[in-house]
Amino acid sequence: MRKSTPFILLAMLLLAPISLASEYWCTDQDEIYADVAGSTVTIFHQAAFYICGEIQFEFDFSVDPDAGQIDITENFIVIQPAYCFCCYESSVAIDDVPPGEYTVNFTWYDEESNDWVIYQFDVSVADVGQTDAPRVSDTAYSGCLPEMASVEDEEPGADESDSDDDSTWGRLKECFK
Repeated sequence: MRKSTPFILLAMLLLAPISLASEYWCTDQDEIYADVAGSTVTIFHQAAFYICGEIQFEFDFSVDPDAGQIDITENFIVIQPAYCFCCYESSVAIDDVPPGEYTVNFTWYDEESNDWVIYQFDVSVADVGQTDAPRVSDTAYSGCLPEMASVEDEEPGADESDSDDDSTWGRLKECFK
C-alpha cells in the first residue's frame, strides 16, 4: 500500500491546478480585443489566468503588411513562483503599423487547457504617414486582480477571521490534506 503513495501524490499535484482553476472568476473568461489610434495598435488581454508570484509579460510580434497579418505571442514569465493562481490583465502597443487591413493572431499559453491558444480578429490601420518600422512602444500588466465573487457566494455571517480558509493558499492546502 505504501508504494501507491507517490503515485497518488503525483496525481494530486497534476490535478490540483484543474480543480483550483474552476474557483476563479476569470477561468475561461479570456477577452482579447484591440484599440487602433492612428498607426498604433494596442491589444488587450483581459481575464488571463496564470500562476502568481513575481512575474512579467513579454510579447513577441511580427507585422506582415503584404499578407495583412499581425502575429503577437504573449509570454508569461515566472521569475519567482508562488503557490497560487491569479487573474491578470495585459496589453501591448505596437507603433508605426503600416496602413491596411490586418488579421491579428494573438497567441497565449492557456493554463486552463494546458495548451497554446490563438485568437483571431481583424483591425484596420489608417495611413497617417508611417515611416518607421513597427515596434513595441508599451507593455502593461496588472498585478493579481481581486476575485469578482458575488454577494450570493459569501456565507451569511462570514467575517474577516474566516478569510484565511477561503484564500488561494487555503484552497491549495485543502487539495493536499
